[in-house]
Amino acid sequence: MSEDASFTWDHAKSDRCYAARGLDFEYVARLFSSSYLERVGDRFDYGEVRRQIGRVGGQLYAIIYTQRGSAKHIISARRAHQKELDRWLK
Repeated sequence: MSEDASFTWDHAKSDRCYAARGLDFEYVARLFSSSYLERVGDRFDYGEVRRQIGRVGGQLYAIIYTQRGSAKHIISARRAHQKELDRWLK
């Protein structure tokens, strides 16, 4: 897990995300300090509330996280797909 008090994540998953998408979760955590859009992800019942982040700076991202105690636990991150762009930009 991350040592940062406000964010946690699985380091192996972060490494896989970086290899596949060029984003690691440490970078993603810094995006939360910018202005962003947020919505609850409710497509499936995950047994926990999962949130999605939208536009950060000039790029739209799909950053999936859940609140665990006082920390945001990052689950996944990637640049948004066209379908997500269309939904967020309505």
